[in-house]
Amino acid sequence: MNDLITRVLLVEDEEDAREILEFYLDTIFDEVEIACDGQEGLELYTKSYEGNKAFDLVLTDIKMPNKDGLSMIEDITVLNDNQKFIIVSAHKDEEYLFKSIGLNVISYFVKPLDVKNIMENLKKVKTKVLEKKSKIENIDEVLVLNATYTFNIKSKL
Repeated sequence: MNDLITRVLLVEDEEDAREILEFYLDTIFDEVEIACDGQEGLELYTKSYEGNKAFDLVLTDIKMPNKDGLSMIEDITVLNDNQKFIIVSAHKDEEYLFKSIGLNVISYFVKPLDVKNIMENLKKVKTKVLEKKSKIENIDEVLVLNATYTFNIKSKL
């Protein structure tokens, strides 16, 4: 049942926005980790991923010190090309929107934030995450392919 815990990484450099988003994320998701810039976000993500505790969702700003959000997303995608992202940014620049399309960005919120809209979207994301996790949990670990061969889903052997 531990697999059904939902984990989110929030990467935001603005303290007020970070506190507001953290509050709302805490009301929806089970675990929320916080980073203050893209470099710290990448380090937290890498540590969790290598410890087999991947995040279900990464929310990030774009313009941040040390490493911007899109660079961090690209680096995370190298580690885990299935990672889902939501961008929360004051920037409406089309360049950022187009660049984010190929990076598993499932939503793009523009500041100032519409809390009702964000909450609805985050609830939908959590529902999809839980549905996916419950399907994975319900799959038998070993598939019988024929009389001679089996396939272990977890070990991929």
